[in-house]
Parts: sequence; structure tokens; C-alpha cells
Amino acid sequence: MAQRRSTLALFMICLSITSSVDAQSIKKLRVESNHSTIEFSIPISGGITRVTGKFMEFEILIDLIDSTLTKSKVQATIKTTSVLTGIAGRDEHLRSVDFFDAAKYPEITFVSNGIRKTNDGFIAAGAFSFHGVTREIELPFRVTGVSGMNTIGFSCRSI
Repeated sequence: MAQRRSTLALFMICLSITSSVDAQSIKKLRVESNHSTIEFSIPISGGITRVTGKFMEFEILIDLIDSTLTKSKVQATIKTTSVLTGIAGRDEHLRSVDFFDAAKYPEITFVSNGIRKTNDGFIAAGAFSFHGVTREIELPFRVTGVSGMNTIGFSCRSI
């Protein structure tokens, strides 16, 4: 991988969720990608400017256990080939072996192993896998709203 220090910002904005409930009080939630966004912003040229973009293909699944976020599980999968920065040549370069190496590493994943409540919202801790490397990270998030039985809004940002 080329030398780079990057900031990965994930935004899950107003996640509209489809759900089903099983007998164990686990509500299976699937994020509707047409109502959600995963974006990033990376400093370049020594921090003089930034490249921003988003991923067009992703899946986020939530097992909401006993209607309690702290008992729940989150799993996210992002397709690296779906990167979009608004400049086709840059997108192809990001998919190349110089950056994402999308042919070899087609997905970025996050699987939570715990969620805890904080003063500002919640933190999902878990395994983040990118470019063949897995690290434990913490993703702070907050609930931005609830509408009815099947729609919950979340916002998550990691710097």
C-alpha cells in the first residue's frame, strides 16, 4: 500500500431500516442504502487539501436484541469497487493496487463485539478489516431519531 495516513469518516445518515423479529426477541434490521451514506475524507498533499468521496454499495445489518442497543450486534460490509469521488480517473486509481487493491480486497468490513452507552450516545467496538489488515476499533454513534416500528436514524463518525 502506498504511504498514506488517512481519515476514514463513516456516516450512516437517517438509516431507514427493514426488519423482522424472531422468537428470541432479536429484531433483524437491514439498512436501506437508498436512505444512507458512507463517506470518507482523506487529507492529501501534506494536509493542504482533502479528497472526499463515498461508497455506493454497502450493507449494514443490526441484530437489535431485546430492543436494547447495548446488547445488539452490528455488521457492515462496503464494496471497495463502489468508491465514488466524482473524478473517474481518481476512482480507478483508488481501486488499483496503489490504494484499495479492489481485485484482491473487494470488501471493507466491521463486525461489532460490543456496544456501550456514553454521555454522547454509544460506541460500537469491533473488528475493522481493510486491505487485508484487521484491527480493533471503536466507532462512536448516536441515535438521531426513531419513526414508527421500523425506522431508526443513526449517525456515526470515526476520525
